[in-house]
Amino acid sequence: MLRTLRSIALALALALGILTACPCQCGSGGAASANPGESEPAPKARTATFAVKQVSCHGCAEKITKQLATIAGVDQVAVDLKAARVKVAFDAGKTDAETIRTAIEKLGFPARLVEETPAH
Repeated sequence: MLRTLRSIALALALALGILTACPCQCGSGGAASANPGESEPAPKARTATFAVKQVSCHGCAEKITKQLATIAGVDQVAVDLKAARVKVAFDAGKTDAETIRTAIEKLGFPARLVEETPAH
């Protein structure tokens, strides 16, 4: 069901002109997102943004999203292919930005922490 909802949201974003096709023509629209955890915002909620190299298609975005969803404390992942950024909302009481960065790099995507802030 999550895959269906994600596809509908992506199609809507493409139809509204919010997203454009990615370079590999996979039809992803240049972004992918997921809400791995449907929990309330954590008391130690933080958001980290990473610059990620070599992310060029929807498959790359899905690979990152699925891997980060397995980390305890990760609440939301958004991959912006056009900007080559991954934004992650997480509970700092359960994980940290370095753990997330390392998980991205283990998939073969060089990653650098750009910003870490308290979640709103």
